[in-house]
Amino acid sequence: MAHDLTVDKFSHLPVDVADGPRRKPEGPDCCYYYRAFFDHVTAKLKANPPANSIEAEMLATRSLRALVARHFYLSCLESRRRTQRLVRRHIWRIDGHALYLWLPLEMPGRQCRAWLETNIPDVDPSRCGEQERVQGIVDRMLGRPRVISIHAAHAVADSIAAKMDPVASMIREEIGVSGLAGTVAEEKADGIELQRPAVRGLGKDKLRRLIHEVFDGLVRGDYQADRIASSYGLSEATFSRFAGIRWKVDGVGPAAASVPDLWRNTAQTLARHPDFVTAAKHAGVWKQVTEVLDTHGAGWRREHG
Repeated sequence: MAHDLTVDKFSHLPVDVADGPRRKPEGPDCCYYYRAFFDHVTAKLKANPPANSIEAEMLATRSLRALVARHFYLSCLESRRRTQRLVRRHIWRIDGHALYLWLPLEMPGRQCRAWLETNIPDVDPSRCGEQERVQGIVDRMLGRPRVISIHAAHAVADSIAAKMDPVASMIREEIGVSGLAGTVAEEKADGIELQRPAVRGLGKDKLRRLIHEVFDGLVRGDYQADRIASSYGLSEATFSRFAGIRWKVDGVGPAAASVPDLWRNTAQTLARHPDFVTAAKHAGVWKQVTEVLDTHGAGWRREHG
């Protein structure tokens, strides 16, 4: 869409409209863009005359390229605005801070704040990643409607399925991120003295927030390990050992030494909670959970078989 809008700006000549002089022709008029380009280049040539025609052409080329790039950027913004027509932006102001959130268009503006206050307690706008966390909760509870072309629908579905980790799929489809993430976060925080030194240095509160942010990213499908690691002051290597997502060996199964701490603890949490075990089996990912458990002792089998 942005490409088409930009091409129109520099190639569309509107035809005269016969229904009256006051009716505005449809579409952009490329004459305005070329007039702006001509005036700009003329002024620059007068201010600093080139040595020859080749230098003049090079200056004009740079100016036109910059103009096209600028309008392509504006076309991108316009395209984004058009494709967001199924949602509304709501500014949730709390204690002098503001969270910029997207909610379904069918929710009246006057109800947005009331719904947020009812369904999302304990909001702290000053907390790192809070806007993303709140938006993730909104998307899970209300959905995120968007426009997608028919021919791209299957490709998008396949891409999302390929990127989803088995544990993340289970969280999304069966348990819900709040239950599992909250349980894992509390257990990790309670046993923080057992964590790696860099993770232990975060403290209990930051560790809880970190775990919630990891799970939220997996559920949304936009998990960015490097961004999360940087925001919490962890090296990529340390974060990979804690919550990396590439830990399979030749596509066969997890290696004992390579399963990141968070997923090993998640598997242990799943195995200790009957509701989670049932959900994992129903989601078809219990095999992946047991593979992780098998690499770290089989004591869990005595309880769950």
